[in-house]
Amino acid sequence: MSLKDHLRQVSEIDGGAVEIYFGDTTYSWAQLRRTADAMNGLLDAAGVPAGAPVGWIARNHPAMAAAALGILLGGRSISPLNPLQPAARLSAEIGKLKFGAVVGVEADWPQIVVAGAKEAGSVGLLVSLEAEPAALVAGLERPGAGPFREVGANVVMERMSSGTTGDPKRIPVTEDVFETSMEMAKRSDKAPTGPDISLKKSPGVQVGPFGHAAGIFHLVMCLHHGRPIVLFEKFDARHWADVVERFGIKAGSLVPSMINMMLEADPPKEKLKSLLCVRSGTAPLDPAAKAEFERRYDIPVLTEYGASEFMGGVAGWTLGDHQKYAKAKPTAAGRLRPDVQARIIDGETGEDLALGATGVLVLKSDRWSPDWIRTTDLASLDADGFIYIHGRADEAIIRGGFKILPEKVAEVLRMHPGVRDASVLAIKDARLGQAPIAVVEHFPGAPRPTVEELQALVRENMPAYNVPVAIEIVDELPRTPSLKVARPAVRERFSDKYAFAV
Repeated sequence: MSLKDHLRQVSEIDGGAVEIYFGDTTYSWAQLRRTADAMNGLLDAAGVPAGAPVGWIARNHPAMAAAALGILLGGRSISPLNPLQPAARLSAEIGKLKFGAVVGVEADWPQIVVAGAKEAGSVGLLVSLEAEPAALVAGLERPGAGPFREVGANVVMERMSSGTTGDPKRIPVTEDVFETSMEMAKRSDKAPTGPDISLKKSPGVQVGPFGHAAGIFHLVMCLHHGRPIVLFEKFDARHWADVVERFGIKAGSLVPSMINMMLEADPPKEKLKSLLCVRSGTAPLDPAAKAEFERRYDIPVLTEYGASEFMGGVAGWTLGDHQKYAKAKPTAAGRLRPDVQARIIDGETGEDLALGATGVLVLKSDRWSPDWIRTTDLASLDADGFIYIHGRADEAIIRGGFKILPEKVAEVLRMHPGVRDASVLAIKDARLGQAPIAVVEHFPGAPRPTVEELQALVRENMPAYNVPVAIEIVDELPRTPSLKVARPAVRERFSDKYAFAV
């Protein structure tokens, strides 16, 4: 059965069943289908063909979940656009990508965005779950001359990389790759099939942005499985604890910065008593934060390692592994998934390295390719199949011949009670080639650290060549929509003061 036929079947099982919880409001499958069908009627009438990518302004809003359903029911491809970027930049991106159509809610259609869509020749759609489910945007009723963007045969969506180190990349996901991932998720989730699919009681909690790779995957997975969604416009630690308590959530999902927010908000342990585990991915989790969360709430934190290109997890912890290995392997990212093979190679020669040695991670899985794929991550493997991530090979700082891994220095800086987070970057050095500097985010309410204290902390815990030559202390670090530190934005903020190494 094709994806669109499957989604049509799921959405027709019980139109009155709640599919989205959004604040104090609920939305049913029938409401989502009403918007999806109205949107498709307008796209069909405008001549936007099946298979065409549709620019999907990925705001965490119930109407955009309906729009995603509509795009897939119409046999088209979801192409996410970041709604949190400045309107002028969104307009320029739409003009560059030249979609046959772009869909968003009312807040996403200021005149500058309309102008960008008009320049591209895109049909503009405004979607809602209220009285008028879909309407054409004034001035964007008909497609322009084109040519319009294409994504290839059988592509159902594009997943966006995080944008941590540069502009996000678009990774096309074909229907067969998507269905393979859905089957894997279904087996691990034990989602029901058949006529009771919409009666599943435990909802999926959507805290991450729709536009991020994990966000769009989670949204479409819930639609595919007929699973209700508790949708957050943005993450709030106390509200998340209330949702866990209300619905008796068994497995939560929090990125590392959200775990830090939970520790700061400190909701009562009783609210989280239904949780058997919390999964955490997208970025390295500080071992100290992981240990403190587990101590305070007595809930295992199961870290995962993956990337947008790999359609899901590459490695991760299970509850069984946690019980057996957590104390012995506290810094491991997890055990390789059964369908994944990994090698560690020398970055210069390409030769395989022994277990325990650190080198460039190379991966292979039929899930995404029959070929070995070289990543940009530095990693090591142990005899039990656990993987350890040591940073990115393309971010390593070479200071006079010594290799510095920025994330390892950042981990040490986070040990200071006055540091909430840290980013370590390379600057040019006339004598040594490169040198590290750090930009640290002050922990609200804690004494502000001094540069000398932080440099001494690194010196006490690492070889001296790791000590940053300069440290900037800020109230807030810039972040991507998935709440990872946006390194390009950090560089831009201090570009007048430092000559950063490329």
